[in-house]
Formats: sequence, structure tokens, C-alpha cells
Amino acid sequence: MVPTVAACGLTHQGRIRENNEDSFVYDASMGLVAVADGMGGHAAGEVASQIACESIREFVEKSESNKAITWPLVYRKEFSREWNRLLGALSLANGRILKYAKEHQKYLGMGTTVVTGLLRDNRLTYAHVGDSRLYHHADGVLTLLTEDHSWVQEQIRIGNLTPEQAEHHPLKNVVTRALGGAPQIYVDLAEKTLTRGRPICSAPTGSPGPSRTPPSAPRWATACPSRRRPGPLSGWPWRRAGPTTSPSSSSRCRN
Repeated sequence: MVPTVAACGLTHQGRIRENNEDSFVYDASMGLVAVADGMGGHAAGEVASQIACESIREFVEKSESNKAITWPLVYRKEFSREWNRLLGALSLANGRILKYAKEHQKYLGMGTTVVTGLLRDNRLTYAHVGDSRLYHHADGVLTLLTEDHSWVQEQIRIGNLTPEQAEHHPLKNVVTRALGGAPQIYVDLAEKTLTRGRPICSAPTGSPGPSRTPPSAPRWATACPSRRRPGPLSGWPWRRAGPTTSPSSSSRCRN
């Protein structure tokens, strides 16, 4: 059962870029949230991220009501239905991005990172590709649930870089996975049991540092309260984090 969820989304192009290459989608009725961070040059990134979010929403909606739907991947019975739905959604998005780029030469090489989640009862199933992130807010602290698919994060994991060194490394924005990069994608999936009223916040690379907790945890987590209109972006982490775009989506389980 989909619980009652309060959700909202915010976005900003950052301090340098003129265009916003990011997209987000949330649908409280389906318990769905997704944030995509596009790449690939002028206009291409925003096209890729929009295709990703639209494809995810479409597949999640169709797979909710039609069990006979054609799945982009073989249904894995050892995984939950929510896992399969997210895998199918990301596979569909990846294929559509590749197809669109092939049909429109100026978009060749475009891609997007993405993080997405499905909420059922008190369980969140989430998936990500690239360095778009998912955080859980509890007791004033944001805890990172995902690990970036990036070059610097790999170096941190094997001990070649410290998190502090990675923040200033010239390759800090190089991702190792993305939708639109290849026909086959590698997705990280996980599940988490949630407590009533605890927000989940998703964000792309505009958030500061490789796998670091944003300094403005209370503002980020409370930007989507019970009211429908989100709060302002002033004072959010992007002002201190760097020049890249910074959309965010926040959802809160209410029952």
C-alpha cells in the first residue's frame, strides 16, 4: 500500500551555468520520487534528464496498474516487485536516451545521472546511477544512503584519496556510470524501513563534496513541510557547494 506522502521539488541552475540541465519528478499517489542530473553540453543535458524522469514516471505508473506490461528486462523473481519496477524504469530510460541521441546527432554523447525511490507501506526501495544522491533525515542529521559512482569516490574507497582531497580534485565531477552511456547499465538498489514523519531528500551533484553530508541539514530536510509550496533556495547548500546545478526533491511519510 502507498502511504500518505507529502512531497515537493526545488531546483536552481547554480552560480555559473545559464541553463538548468536537471529534472525531477514526484508523484505522491505512486510513492515515487526521482532526480536526474543531465550532462552533455548545451541543452543536451536537460533533454537527457527530462527523458529519464518522464520514462521513470511512465513505467512506474504502467507497472502499478498492468501486471501484463512488457518489461524492458527479465523479471527477477528473487527481487521484490519494487526492485524490478525501478530496474525496468531505469532500463527504459537508458534505452530512450540512447535512441534519442542516435536520431538527433546534436545530442550524441548526452547522458544523465539519476536517483529514484518507491515508497510502499513503511519501506523505501531506491536505486541510483551516477552521483545523484539520496539522504535520510532524522534528529536533525542527514545520512547519505547512496554511494557516488564517480572517479573520486572510487579513489576514496581504495584509499588513494581522502574525502577532503576529493573535494578539490580536478576530476571530482567525473562519473563512472550514467544513463545514456552504454546499452547496458549497472544500477545500485537497496531498501530502507522508514519512520513516520522522517523526510527523504534526493539531490544531484550540486550538493557539496564526494559522499559528504550537506551542512544545511535542517533547511534541506524542512524545505518540504506539510504545506504544498516549497520554501526558498536561499541559504541552501548550493551557495557554498559550487557552481553546478542543484535540484532537490523531498518526501515525507505521514502515516
